[in-house]
Amino acid sequence: MFQSEALHGFMAYRSTSFPQALGLASTWDPALVKEVFAAAGDEMASSGNNQAFTPVLDLAPDPRWGRSEETYGEASRMGVAAIAGLQGPTLLIDRHHVLATAKHFAAHGQPESGTNTAPANYSERVLRESFLVPFEAAVKEARVGSVMASYNEIDGIPSNVNPWLLDRLLRQEWGFPGYVTSDGNGLQMLYEVHRVAADKAGAARAALAAGVDFDLSDGSVYQTLLAQAKQGVVPLGQIDRAVSRVLAAKLRLGLFENPYVDPAYAEKITNSPEHRNWRYARPKKQWSS
Repeated sequence: MFQSEALHGFMAYRSTSFPQALGLASTWDPALVKEVFAAAGDEMASSGNNQAFTPVLDLAPDPRWGRSEETYGEASRMGVAAIAGLQGPTLLIDRHHVLATAKHFAAHGQPESGTNTAPANYSERVLRESFLVPFEAAVKEARVGSVMASYNEIDGIPSNVNPWLLDRLLRQEWGFPGYVTSDGNGLQMLYEVHRVAADKAGAARAALAAGVDFDLSDGSVYQTLLAQAKQGVVPLGQIDRAVSRVLAAKLRLGLFENPYVDPAYAEKITNSPEHRNWRYARPKKQWSS
């Protein structure tokens, strides 16, 4: 399963680049956002990529945070629209669409002092009334296939080792059936930054138990799980659980039946005139006073 970014279009050379997410949100037009990400998903899928690390559902209440332009401000409707465009209309994802990833879960958009990855100290009530709203919509309405755990801590607990966040809330309460991925090198941060684990092996045990199914990095943290399982330190059931969730995502994408792409179609669709002229070809919306 190949993964890539699609924040405002498939992030690859020669692909179509659309306006940044905050600009798309400023249109107040979810149907338009859905069209944009349908085009981005088609370009991504045609290249052989299967999962987009998009959309960013963080709120953006602090302008000091340097990633505010990646967000939709405070609009969950835009996130649902983006996921619908990326994944398509059915639960099974065809070769013109990709698996979407809701990120960064959670409370990543208003860190202390506006510093990226800094702690987010908020009560459960504040979390539920604001930061969690777009993610709940992504899970319950858009059936997003993957969720990315954030770098930050919430009330002193890093998201990658937070069972309340990743299991009790996300899976048990919201019914999320997909798989959870760490952010890039997020599991290394457990022992390098947060200091809640002594080493890679400890980080792997804690993250797996909390509900992180995939190690998005060089894989070195979760590579320790094989030896730990043989030693009886890590229950095989936890590994089976994570593996089954990733396999289910591959089944949803149809990768076992049809793993290949059509190079001619990729050449035709990528940065095509239809995608470059998307805004001008679409009927203008009539606003009522």
